[in-house]
Amino acid sequence: MKKATVLIFTLLILFSNTEAVYHKIGHYPAEYISVDGELIGDNLYLLELDIMSILDVSNPENPELISTTTMYSQAQDIVVQDDIAYIGGGGRIDIFDVSNPENPIHLSMIPVTYWCVSLSVKNDMLYAACGQGGLYFVDVSNPQSPIIEAHYEEFWRSILIDVVWPAAYVQYFECGLHIFNIEDINNITQVGELPSYTDYFIINEEQLYINAEQNFINIFDISNPLEPVQLSSLEGVGRPLSVEENILYTRGTGIDVFQINDDFELSPLGMYDSWSNIEGFMVSDRIAFDVTTWEGMQIIDLSDPLEEKCIGSCELPIIPDDMDHFENAVYFGFDYNEMAGIVDVSDLEDPIYLPFPNAEEQLESFTLWNDVLFAKDWFNIYSYDLSNPLEPELLNTFESIPGGDILLTMEDILIDFDYSEIKFYSIVSPFEISEISGYSDIGLKTAEEAKDGFVYYAISQQGIKIINLTDPENPELVEFYSIDGFVGGMKINDNILYVSAESGVILLDITNPASIMFITSIQPHEDSEFTAPVIIDGNDLIIADASWNELFIYDISNPTVPVLVNNYRGCRRIIKMILVDDYLLTGNSRSGFAVMSLDGLLESEENEINPCGSYLYNYPNPFNPTTTISFNFTAENAKDTELVIYNIKGQKIKQFSIFNNQSSIVWDGTDENNQLVSSGIYFYKLDAGEFSQTRKMILLK
Repeated sequence: MKKATVLIFTLLILFSNTEAVYHKIGHYPAEYISVDGELIGDNLYLLELDIMSILDVSNPENPELISTTTMYSQAQDIVVQDDIAYIGGGGRIDIFDVSNPENPIHLSMIPVTYWCVSLSVKNDMLYAACGQGGLYFVDVSNPQSPIIEAHYEEFWRSILIDVVWPAAYVQYFECGLHIFNIEDINNITQVGELPSYTDYFIINEEQLYINAEQNFINIFDISNPLEPVQLSSLEGVGRPLSVEENILYTRGTGIDVFQINDDFELSPLGMYDSWSNIEGFMVSDRIAFDVTTWEGMQIIDLSDPLEEKCIGSCELPIIPDDMDHFENAVYFGFDYNEMAGIVDVSDLEDPIYLPFPNAEEQLESFTLWNDVLFAKDWFNIYSYDLSNPLEPELLNTFESIPGGDILLTMEDILIDFDYSEIKFYSIVSPFEISEISGYSDIGLKTAEEAKDGFVYYAISQQGIKIINLTDPENPELVEFYSIDGFVGGMKINDNILYVSAESGVILLDITNPASIMFITSIQPHEDSEFTAPVIIDGNDLIIADASWNELFIYDISNPTVPVLVNNYRGCRRIIKMILVDDYLLTGNSRSGFAVMSLDGLLESEENEINPCGSYLYNYPNPFNPTTTISFNFTAENAKDTELVIYNIKGQKIKQFSIFNNQSSIVWDGTDENNQLVSSGIYFYKLDAGEFSQTRKMILLK
């Protein structure tokens, strides 16, 4: 049984504060729209519209393609049984022999009306739900010569089917789950109907799991398939995806994992946060293969929940649109007509969410000016005194651009971004702002920064624009840097602009803002995605990969060659983040607000620049199969200089002697016996007289 249609689940729910967070371990890209999949042993059958790819997933972190086969129509659903693959598509069902995965053989075709969107195969009988084409019952005892035994055109809204003899469970589009007696397939009769909110239901042994109204999960005993008996019901669980042993996996805004107790009540175990629409979900030994619409397949380890760095968390109403911090308060603005809020972080282990006091309209954006908070709703800008950060006191209200939703300050200038224009105000005092000038520019503004009289802002799907505001009365566009896709955040450090984009973190040299230059980009994974502005702490660059729910720490003592020094997969899908001491305060896409301790992750002391200009780094990092270790040192006694590579246990792997004027060596991932070492973390130490330094590198295969 597979799901057959895509339903966009609203984000306007109260996100759960789940303790355990599971992590992504792999990815398989899709060239086209992914629609479904089937896992049989170590072989995974992935449908991408008119292509079936067969993958070897015996190593889940690195799926290997076995073969691709072109379909005869755009596929919608697949069932594989006894080395036979049944694939439903537009106007037909195709049958393939996949006993040799390297060379699938087309056996036959079953013509159907409209689209075959869901299949079930039981005891040599294939049952097909074909939407407006109705229901089909096909004898497939001989896959080379299938025979249509019955066709019921009147059931034209069927989108999902599964069979537990003698009952067929058929989900209707935007209707309930219908139960039919199919003992006589030439005269099937409806015997019952259960409320079902979406096209998601699953059957596991003698239990039926249905997503009902108001996002309930209802569980039924179907030991008598024609007369289901309800066992339990739980609100806010999401849509059922799979059951493995006593674990239920569901889809809300991500994947939620529940323990099925003896009485069939559900206890939450954890979650994996993901934006992607799930088109297929397969799980084996707690490793999930999550087929998503546009991104291909995510591979998630659901056996070992991680979040040991999270020391405190609380719920937020919805996904944060803006986040600012002042002393013991974190201010959140939201979209979707949700009122603003404050998180009290007086106790980082017990943050408390509070509504923003005395706000009559929806505040979406904040910016700080000294100890004053400026806030923006649809029509106005407000100034608040922060003498008590948890109870901001309204000082004044100013009319502004209707619809503007981003505020920014630069010295004594307040900047208001709207879809069609930008307004610049002089901040005379918290009680008075005066308009200086404006700049017309149509486009969705998504990120902003300002420094030394220049304003940097991103327009979605276009790129970054730079305005010279050294003469505030005459703003002038001086540069445009094209970037495809969405830019979620920007941060300036020294003369470098760090841009958090969909595909990676881009470093731009803005020494001359009128002529910005590309330096490099950081993309830890092929499908990495960045939304939160980066954080820079000394020589540590902290970036949050929203696709992998992972933090990366890079050494940027040499910004042209960022060096990965640490990573952590136990975080949530971070939308906004702020560093306070060694604690990361995060606003997340579905899991509210969290406080992470970065103890052991930051390496600012190790990364301090040597005043004599000495350095040590390797590139690329991570690497496969080789990396270049570069160095420069000043030492009076460097005649016995050596570089030694150690494994994570501290055992010596390989040693290099460094000769005069030598500035780099290449390590090919072998030990002293020229045997390839395994993937993992390694350390390299350079000793040159008084200069001694150790760095970390990661070998990925």
